[in-house]
Amino acid sequence: MNTHNRLIGLALAAIGAPLLLIALQVAPAYPDSNKKLVIVVNKNNTVDELSANELRNIFLGKMSFWPNGASVKMCDLTEPAVDDESSSRAVLARRFLHKELTTLKIYWIKMIFSGKGRPPSSVGSADEVIRFVSSHEGGIGYVEPQYVTGEVKTIKITGSGG
Repeated sequence: MNTHNRLIGLALAAIGAPLLLIALQVAPAYPDSNKKLVIVVNKNNTVDELSANELRNIFLGKMSFWPNGASVKMCDLTEPAVDDESSSRAVLARRFLHKELTTLKIYWIKMIFSGKGRPPSSVGSADEVIRFVSSHEGGIGYVEPQYVTGEVKTIKITGSGG
């Protein structure tokens, strides 16, 4: 038994499990809490802002078309060398979709097997997100701000999220 587990065991004995569980649920510590993400779309897209709800609907496959009629083409950043929980994908899931990454993965498995949807295309780097979004008229993705180029444009997200 390592020191961390031993301390948890002592805390459980001293203050009781329900109180500790409440403390863990109220204050989860994610290493990405300061990670900034921006939403990028094809530079020819006429949309300059989305509500947080519209963004959720896009990344959950519930909104398939832009106002101009172009098909939405989502791009997911699945950084292969980054721990799942600190990845940009996990940050997007928590901040904008209000889901944990595991829950999001289960959601897409259900959507695929029920025939109700297809998950976003996956790419392994911010540069690939930029290439994907710039090459699809209805492209949308997310990156850290330092990766944005003139090939795409960032859009404002209003409301809860971000």
